[in-house]
Amino acid sequence: MKFVMNDRIFTIKFVNQNEMFEEGHKINDYKFFYFGKTIYDKQEIWLDNKLSKEQTIKTLIHELMHCYIRMYSVSLENYDEENVCDLVSNSYGHIDNIVTSFINDMVWEKNNIC
Repeated sequence: MKFVMNDRIFTIKFVNQNEMFEEGHKINDYKFFYFGKTIYDKQEIWLDNKLSKEQTIKTLIHELMHCYIRMYSVSLENYDEENVCDLVSNSYGHIDNIVTSFINDMVWEKNNIC
């Protein structure tokens, strides 16, 4: 599925842990289990293809927040409760629309996600 964030077209993809590890290994030498990953230079959000439907949606929301913060250059320095509330309220509608489209596409059924 494709979506637009600040005039940039991103793609949501399902990948396996080996692919996520390889991409993550470019940044550091640690081996992590990734539920998802935002790849800014490829304009992609990767989701683990073995997650439950519920975890997939939570992970997508998490990755979309990374995407929103980076694409709209939101400063994360000196954040307090008011800043967090502003960030959530400003991003909510946009992220909710993307997640709703994702759910309506029933992408998990096409990828054998429970």
